[in-house]
Amino acid sequence: MNNTAKTPSGKLLDNSKGKNTHLLEGYDGQDITVECFQLKEILSIMGLKPIMGSFQVVAEDLSRIARKNPPWTAKYIHSAYFQYPACRPSPRLSRAINALWQRVKGEFPGIAGSVYSRILAAPYQVPDGTFVPVTARVIKCHNPGCSVRFIQTNPAQLYHDPICKIQWKKIRRRKGVL
Repeated sequence: MNNTAKTPSGKLLDNSKGKNTHLLEGYDGQDITVECFQLKEILSIMGLKPIMGSFQVVAEDLSRIARKNPPWTAKYIHSAYFQYPACRPSPRLSRAINALWQRVKGEFPGIAGSVYSRILAAPYQVPDGTFVPVTARVIKCHNPGCSVRFIQTNPAQLYHDPICKIQWKKIRRRKGVL
């Protein structure tokens, strides 16, 4: 990988000097957390050893990514790296680790960990491989007779289709609710 981008701390990513290290080496088949694996890859790609100075650099990067103030400490990142049971990574730290991991690997933000899913759409409306961001809100249509789930395109959108909204209004008028 020849990545000359920089992390938030300004450290160049292409410091691996061509090393191809096996990241799970030394664990003897022991299960490791996703955060631990990602931290090991981050340190490896950045060419850092697992020492407190390295954890301080990574802690600063992670804190900038998550906009965390006060920043996380090197000791907290060290604990996540070595999987101390008394100190589990917070969801916020997990998201920041994932974002930094994607950045150092040269992937587009938000893509790592995504899976392909079938969707229903008009032909050619949604090309194959289209990414749905984590912030997209999936809701059930507000028509009680409709079971369609859809991605809201506007916060005020309550029905998957204008026709569904009209049908529900007709039913409500017949019942005398409107």
